[in-house]
Amino acid sequence: MRDCPEVEAFSFGDRGLPFVLLSPEKTAERGRFDAAHELGHLVLHGEEQMSHGPKAEAEAHRFAAAGALAE
Repeated sequence: MRDCPEVEAFSFGDRGLPFVLLSPEKTAERGRFDAAHELGHLVLHGEEQMSHGPKAEAEAHRFAAAGALAE
């Protein structure tokens, strides 16, 4: 992801295996939020659904924020 600095995190599923890629250039706090956000995409949207667009991004943000509030 160092070759693509505008991408902070990315996730996808491949044959039932989840993958989350995170930028190493972020703070620990931002990395945790990004990881939770990408986990939200995987949990809420899975491989079958579109996991991009404004609605999917808002859902993943809410998922990540809920985890931050639980701490």
